[in-house]
Amino acid sequence: MGSMTSGQKQSKKFTQQGVGTLQQGQAAMMSDPLFRAGQQLALEYAKNPYTFDPKLVAQLRALASDQQATAGRQAAQQVSERAGATGSYRSGMTGDMQRRLALQQGQGIADAYRQIDTQAAMQRPQDIANAVAMMNAVLGPQYQWNRDIANVYAGGAGSNVWQQPSPWASFGTGVGKIFGSLVERPQGFLGI
Repeated sequence: MGSMTSGQKQSKKFTQQGVGTLQQGQAAMMSDPLFRAGQQLALEYAKNPYTFDPKLVAQLRALASDQQATAGRQAAQQVSERAGATGSYRSGMTGDMQRRLALQQGQGIADAYRQIDTQAAMQRPQDIANAVAMMNAVLGPQYQWNRDIANVYAGGAGSNVWQQPSPWASFGTGVGKIFGSLVERPQGFLGI
């Protein structure tokens, strides 16, 4: 195996310099506190990406129940006040109104729960897409360095300069042709 041509030596040198520069950039980015903070933020977000997590759903349901209960109490108080003012507190009509109010209150709570659950279910795919996008935003640059280094090596290896024979290979080919001619046609080579 012969030595390298000057073009091959230069190509190897620039390939190594390019890879070295990329490795320095990778090391600098990976040790950068801002990048590390971004990694940590993405990791925390990926652990719980849901806007409507169980805690928030429970809080929203409790709020909806409280609002419905407050509205029900206010409506029942108004019915009682009107019934008391007219003297028909113990009438069947007053009892029917109170039952309807209780039914409406229960229906209102059920509707509110259904709306909360529907909204949470509709938000989940978007939350997952956001988490994946955030992770890609961190992982993409992190692993791009390795792809760039591989591309530098592949570019260097694919250069036409590597197809050139080395000086010793060129000399050997020339000497081989001379000896080949001598063996095949010695009289032509010697001028006979």
